Amino acid sequence: RRVHGGFGRYPMSRLHTNTRFLPQLTRLTSLRHRLLIITDFDHTLTLHASQTADLPSSPQGHEIIVHGLNESIEPSHVDLIHRVQPLIDVCYGKVVPGVPSDDLELALWWWRTFHDELIRAKLTREQLKFAIARANIPMREKWDQFLQLVMDGGKEDAEMVVLSAGMSDVIEILCELNGKDIANAENIHIVSNRMQFDSEGHCVSVQPSPSIHWLNKSDAMFNYREMLRFSNVPPEEVTVIVVGDGEHDSKTADQLNIPNILKIGLCNSTNPSKIDRYLELFDAVISGDGPLDFVVETISQLLDARRSIHRNIKE
Repeated sequence: RRVHGGFGRYPMSRLHTNTRFLPQLTRLTSLRHRLLIITDFDHTLTLHASQTADLPSSPQGHEIIVHGLNESIEPSHVDLIHRVQPLIDVCYGKVVPGVPSDDLELALWWWRTFHDELIRAKLTREQLKFAIARANIPMREKWDQFLQLVMDGGKEDAEMVVLSAGMSDVIEILCELNGKDIANAENIHIVSNRMQFDSEGHCVSVQPSPSIHWLNKSDAMFNYREMLRFSNVPPEEVTVIVVGDGEHDSKTADQLNIPNILKIGLCNSTNPSKIDRYLELFDAVISGDGPLDFVVETISQLLDARRSIHRNIKE
């Protein structure tokens, strides 16, 4: 069931595919489908490995804000860090009294509480940008080529949804700081939690409500589907590429009723049993914080095939 091996120039040690992958890719390459890429952000376009000894992994999502404000002496920032620390502790498996035991109740409580604290702190977008810059979040190798490939693919051939339980504002600012203006890309959508600011620039709410969290990402994707450029294209004429580091990311396209789906998982571990688990959920798996070369090459192959079919039709 598991196949270890290089794909093009991709290193053998980091790539694992199941028996479905190559036949599926071969079949999809022969079609002229438009591509809908649904990708996670945290620990997918960013690295999982921590760059500092005091953290078990690199900060993600909401935690990026707190990490970046950690040395601030602004009273509202100090208060914010103190109030959300129990939420951060939960993320790292620490025992926190009063935390709901049910997964859904926990998710609703965690996101609601964190967003309430952001509003209470009256955080501004400028303060947010300052915090994200200070957080120094490492990006995964080839993340920029991945995004650029979609942007260069053209709105008629490729469309991307960055689907995240984190914060749209964090995603946009982090990409901008690293040289990619995805906020204004015509064929990239960010579906995540977004801060709303008043006339004085202070955060007054976070939308949507209820928030997008790790348990309802597929619901969020389904609810957003009519905003896509490809929404009027017959499902059988679209190929979906799913990319993500969480087991739940494998299900993000399941409600779209699109039959042609290729799933690429990022298993931020080299544990064989965990890789095997990911291969049950994804068609191909990149392990150990590996680069996105394989994702770029796979999408390039599908886009090139679509363009070649168009050229043949015109000729």
